[in-house]
Amino acid sequence: MTTNANNAPTVENGATVFIPLNKLKKHPKNARKTPHSEASIEAKAASIAAKGMLQNLVVEPELDAAGEPTGCYLVSIGEGRRLAQLLRVKRKEIKKTEAIRCVIDTANDVAEISLDENVTRENLLGSGSQLSCWVRTAVTVMGDIGGAYRGRQADVRVKRSRSVARTTLEAAATPQAF
Repeated sequence: MTTNANNAPTVENGATVFIPLNKLKKHPKNARKTPHSEASIEAKAASIAAKGMLQNLVVEPELDAAGEPTGCYLVSIGEGRRLAQLLRVKRKEIKKTEAIRCVIDTANDVAEISLDENVTRENLLGSGSQLSCWVRTAVTVMGDIGGAYRGRQADVRVKRSRSVARTTLEAAATPQAF
């Protein structure tokens, strides 16, 4: 960490820092033009509540017209996770000042890395049969790990719909389902 002309701390590129949620803003240069769906934000919020934030947000300092840091940060990668955390604030699960683990990136072009983040990912599962196989495996593994199913395997068939898969996995996670 260094200081600028006003003796305000400046965080170095690549540093991992904890930033209050209310100091994080959507980056105007983010390549995503389609907003995150409510269902997507709900799912991320539930996952974060259960498991914590597993991936850092990537941010850069917000600068004023004179080029000086404002004290806020713009989210280059992880806007969906930021929105999920804001939903958790709305539900009073966390405070708006919750410290969020972020990585500072001042070296890369924001539009390029956000485009890369949103475009260059492969589908987790391609076909309905792959998804069906994955769900059967997940149910078996969950039973082996949790001990709740005592090694029983549920033969779960799902269509290509993510919502059907999500519903199936939620049902599979309930011991009464068997």
